[in-house]
Parts: sequence; C-alpha cells; structure tokens
Amino acid sequence: MNVFFSKNRFFSLAGEQCYISMGLLTIMNALAQAKEFVDKGMLNEALAIIEEGRFDEDEEIEAWILKTKIKMIKGEFEEALEAAEKSVELSEARRDYIINLKDRILQLGDLWKQGKFKECYEIMMLTKEKIREGVDFDVTQEAVAKSYETMGVLNYNQGLFDDAVSNLNKSLDIVRRYGLKVDTCNILFYLALSYVEQENTARAHETKAVLEEMLSNHDCTEVSSVNLKLIEAMEARRKPTWKEKAKAEERFEEIIAEEKLPFDLHVFTLTQYCDLLLEQLRSVDNDEIFRKAKEITKEIYDMAEAKGSFNLLVNVLILKAKFAILELDLEKAYSLLDQADEIARKKKMAYHRLQIENLRSIITNELEEVEKKIRQNLTLKERLDLLTFHDFFDLAINTRKKEKN
Repeated sequence: MNVFFSKNRFFSLAGEQCYISMGLLTIMNALAQAKEFVDKGMLNEALAIIEEGRFDEDEEIEAWILKTKIKMIKGEFEEALEAAEKSVELSEARRDYIINLKDRILQLGDLWKQGKFKECYEIMMLTKEKIREGVDFDVTQEAVAKSYETMGVLNYNQGLFDDAVSNLNKSLDIVRRYGLKVDTCNILFYLALSYVEQENTARAHETKAVLEEMLSNHDCTEVSSVNLKLIEAMEARRKPTWKEKAKAEERFEEIIAEEKLPFDLHVFTLTQYCDLLLEQLRSVDNDEIFRKAKEITKEIYDMAEAKGSFNLLVNVLILKAKFAILELDLEKAYSLLDQADEIARKKKMAYHRLQIENLRSIITNELEEVEKKIRQNLTLKERLDLLTFHDFFDLAINTRKKEKN
C-alpha cells in the first residue's frame, strides 16, 4: 500500500546525471530515510524529516506525496487531503510550464524572422537552464501521475471509492498514454480494491489479472504477491457462505505471517481480519475466535498508541465497541463510541463518523429488546442470535461500502 516516489527514478537519475551535487544527494537520502521510517511505522520521525527538509521542484512534489501518506495513516485526513491537493497543483503547474516552454521554442523561428532577438535570447537561455536542471516532459508527467495516484489512495482510505477509481484511472491513463517508466502496480492494486468495495466483480477481476501478469513479468517494484493475496482476501470476505469466506481467513493469516511487512499493509490486514472474525461470531459460538479477535484488537490498540495514529485509534475503539455490544455491556459501548466520535470529529474523519453513527443507531433501536434479555443466563451464541435477527453485523461492517456522508 505504497504511494512513495519511484525507486527506479532515483537510480536512473543518479546514473544519467553524474554531476548531481552532494547537497541533492543529501535531500534524496532524507526522502529515502523518511520512506523507510514510514514502512517501520515511525510516523512522527518521518514527518519531522519532511517538514524540516528543503527541496527543489522535483523533491518538493515527492515530499508532499509522502506527507499525504503519513497524514493518511495517522488519520489526519483533512491535512492529508491538503497535501495531496498541493502535490497535484505543483505537478500540474510544472507540466504546464514545460508545455508552454516547448511551445515558445517552436516560435523561435518566427521571432527570429521578426527581428525579436531579445525574446529569442531569453527563450534560449531559459531552455538551457532547464536542460541543465535535467527537467523533461516525462518527469513532469510522472509527477502528475503520482500525485493523482496519491489522491486516489487517500480517497480509498476515506471510503470514497468512486473518487478513488476516478483519480487512480487518471493516473493510469497518464502512465499509459506517455509510456512512463513508473511502477503502475500500486495503482492497479488500489483500483482492484476499490472495485471490490464497489462490488464491481468484472472490473476487479480484470484489474487483478493485469496486476498478476505484471508481477509474473517482474514489472513491479513496490507491489508483491502479498498484495494479490490481500485482494483475494477482500473478495472472499464478500462471498455469501462461510465455506467461501474461509479463503479470506487463510489469506489474512498468510499476510500477517509475512516478514518485513510494511506498517500500513500490516495494520490494514489486522483490521480487516478482526472484522471478519467478528462477523464470523454471528454464526459460530467459538471462544477461540472470540479470543483471537480480542488479541488482534489489543495489538492494533497498542500500535495506535505507539505510533500516534488517530486512524488506528478510532478503528480500534469501534472494534472495542462491537465487542462490548456482543457482551451486552451497552454502557461501555456508548463510552467507546463517544471517545471514537470525539477524535473523528476533531480530525474530520467523515467515513469513521458514519460507522459510529450507525452503531449508535443500532444500540438505540435494540436497547429495549436487549434489556429484556440481559438478566437471562444466555450463552454467547444465544446473545448473538438476538442481534442477528436485526442484521447488526451486516449493517455495521458494510458501512465501509458507503462513500460519503
């Protein structure tokens, strides 16, 4: 789940332009260090590097893209959106500038014939300066493509799946139209996930097939077979029977067992897996599943506190509220939802607030019925059956499919 600058670009830049100064190398290493920190979940350390750095045009856009990812993981979606919009603004402005410069170069002949030698000289000197900086059209298009990719990934994490598909396809169109040498696999990965959320099975399978082919041809740098497993798991989660859903559990287990899994991918997998286990408890009275789900919830909570991620913290509070409802501790459930809502409101996390609102509505509607039974000595399965009739988990878990307030 990466939205970072292309490694290949750095290597080719270093190889093709051997006159790069030590100062530029220092900047590039700073960005690489920030990326490494993000992969390890060291979000505040990565953000400090980004905010303290001084960047030229190329590195500035890359920095805004990386800042978007950091803010997105932390759950500061408003600031993430501002950073993503800034990267789009800068990259498009730079592309337009290069296009205008090319147009002016084409006018040199006419200007020369008209005797406008001063204007000819200015264009030639400006062109020379830009060539010296290594600026070219492909690089500017790559920046635009990566900026739209970043926006699409942010949209996906906000639950705005239509917007995600739109921005990711804009990025993919630019890459394909100009034959850019960038890693398109991350774009395809998020497109596939977005189609799954939209329940657009045909497009999801089509996108996944393209991604599989690129992986088999070793054309991917930021995406691996782990990402394919995650797509399969998300697809299997939406199957109607538990025999089919079992594949999702299997895939989630395989992903969690992977070594050196990027922080954001690890957390996303844990959260989805825990939701699947909670859903499974609707049908199966199994203490082992209940224990496993609570262990995962605790792990996510510990990570949220350690990494300073509001996104994780709100997610885990929602999960804890679901457990409290299962245990018929409605007072605790309300308290947890209040905590989650306070954070989500301050951080303008509209998607999370929608889930919280739905859970509160369910508790309110079912409170009277549950209170009648709460004093009865029921098993966990019998308690769950009370809520199953009202499709509690279907509504709670499927709120992720809603795109906007």
